[in-house]
Amino acid sequence: MVITKREFIAYSTAAIIIVLIIGVSFYFYSKNKSDKALAVRLAQNKAYVEQKRAEAVTAKTLAQAKKNLELAKAGLSNLLARSGAEQAVIAQIQSEYSNVSDTIIKKTDVMFQNPTTQNPAIKIKISNNKTKNDINQKRLQITQLLDSWSNTIAEINSDIPSVNPPPALPALVEKAKEDVALVQTYVDDLKNIVDALTPANSGLSQSEIDSYKAIVESVSNEAQKDVTKMDAIEKAAEKVEVTYADPNPPPLPSPGVPPENPQEPIEPTPITPPIVTPDEIKNQQDAVSQAQDEVTYQEQNQPPAGEPSGSTGSSDSSQNPPPQYSPFQNLDTSGWPDQAPNNSSDPSLIEGANKL
Repeated sequence: MVITKREFIAYSTAAIIIVLIIGVSFYFYSKNKSDKALAVRLAQNKAYVEQKRAEAVTAKTLAQAKKNLELAKAGLSNLLARSGAEQAVIAQIQSEYSNVSDTIIKKTDVMFQNPTTQNPAIKIKISNNKTKNDINQKRLQITQLLDSWSNTIAEINSDIPSVNPPPALPALVEKAKEDVALVQTYVDDLKNIVDALTPANSGLSQSEIDSYKAIVESVSNEAQKDVTKMDAIEKAAEKVEVTYADPNPPPLPSPGVPPENPQEPIEPTPITPPIVTPDEIKNQQDAVSQAQDEVTYQEQNQPPAGEPSGSTGSSDSSQNPPPQYSPFQNLDTSGWPDQAPNNSSDPSLIEGANKL
């Protein structure tokens, strides 16, 4: 069968049109498929970024919780160490007050009427009213200082928070030194009174006078020992103060307020904190417990590795970053002519393209 030229042109034109229609259809089909794949990959990338961001925030929260726990534990450890050092000094002060009460005051109370009341009165006959009033007043002051110390030590050791803030250790030591000095003055005055006694001026027998002298001689030695011990206690308290002093310096003078001595530089002075109380230790122990609970909570709510936060399932594709997207990776190339690998540097044509 012979095909005319017109028929050949018609057939060729129809074939070209069909090829164009198929090519255009294939183009739009591939483009639509690629766009959908791109949208899926973009959504996966967004989910991956959000997942990693959530994991980073969760990890940061856990790290901060662990840091807070370590700080709370360190605070408790320092508090317990400082409390132990302070209590050792306080125990020594307590021993001195007990010695004053039991060894000194109780022995000399035989010379007084109503010694522990608000109106103690020495029983020894004293012609000088000022001397008599002074010794009675000192005996009253000793009762008051012993009561004051009892109240102070009870507040320090109480589990119930006090309305008044606890004193600093140096203040306790200073007050104890003043009290012991007063006791020594009281003993010295009492000794002077007894040494001046005679049977003629006191109406006492010599044996009674000798008994009083033996008492004041004994308590005088004890009072001197207490003064010496207080010096050692003061040094121990100073060591505690240096070890546990607050490193934060006091605020500097406000602008416009000249220093007392412009020639001397202003140096920060460590602040001695108040004595550690049982309530303060309990509060710090509670802080440690709360910090530990927070760490436990954060650990239990950590997302599994590679799983998005809040997800209940797992996926192998979410364990690693998504691969880089290529717009041609989902292109359907089935039916395309095969291209043999070409290892040479010369360009090659698709097989059959050079055949007429």
